[in-house]
Amino acid sequence: MKFKAVLIFGILLCIHCSPKKDSEPSLLQFVPENASVVVKINDFNALATELGDNELMQKLNALDLSKKITKVLAPLHYVAPAQEALLSFTMDSLKTLDFIFTTSDTLPYLELSDITDKTIETLQYKNFNIKKYKINGDSFYSSNMYKQEVLSSSRTLLEKLITTFETREAHPQLEKFYAVSDASKLGHVWVNLNHSDTLLEYLTNSSPAQLASSFAVWLFLDISLGSEGLFLNGIGSAEGATKNYLDLFSDTKPLPNATFEMLPSNVSSFASYTFKEYRSFSSNQKLYLNQNTAIDSLFNTI
Repeated sequence: MKFKAVLIFGILLCIHCSPKKDSEPSLLQFVPENASVVVKINDFNALATELGDNELMQKLNALDLSKKITKVLAPLHYVAPAQEALLSFTMDSLKTLDFIFTTSDTLPYLELSDITDKTIETLQYKNFNIKKYKINGDSFYSSNMYKQEVLSSSRTLLEKLITTFETREAHPQLEKFYAVSDASKLGHVWVNLNHSDTLLEYLTNSSPAQLASSFAVWLFLDISLGSEGLFLNGIGSAEGATKNYLDLFSDTKPLPNATFEMLPSNVSSFASYTFKEYRSFSSNQKLYLNQNTAIDSLFNTI
């Protein structure tokens, strides 16, 4: 009897002393499953300021693709988060570009009292309140979900997130990217190339000869800005189940690339690959390229 009493006491003690599970979800759980691009923003105000002052970005803003992105992101003019945020882009079957935006703090809205052209409506969906904003012709939606304020350009996208949230988990690859992200950078860009073909076609108004999804599966890029440039440095990754061009470099080792030091000053762009183990690269060409692709033979003859 004493043994049973001690056992029961021990079980109760373990239950009482067990750490409570954090009920607050990860920001990554708010990323839609079909997201093409996820931007992790470490400092929203700093990124917005530097993008606005950057000479290259001012030139890029004149491009049609920049105008499309700027138009869909117009609602972000009315928010000013103080902490890190995630911005996810999606494309639906009708080729409509939308976004989901969430932060690790309560999303503060800018002062709207001076704006006369505005309407704010509260909607109900599955016990959640959804606020519909229409400000100066820009419509967007927000909802407080599990202690997180979520902003979206699409009511449908927000409702789908609400419907599936309790059964969904963060993508394992995004968790890896998040774990190694550098908080000292302005931000990071995570691209799921398997979901990016339609997005690129929409932004460029063209059908590329080579699909982005043929290159790799994921891209992880750091965002850095200079006085006259935008710098994206990072890695690409491929998965064994799918053949990608990145697989051409399987079993090779990268080398420091100094090609840029030998280029003329008037070069506008260049591509360069440096690696060891050319025999592996040559074997991969036969494995991953189709028979109609011309295969280089220069290094085999040296």
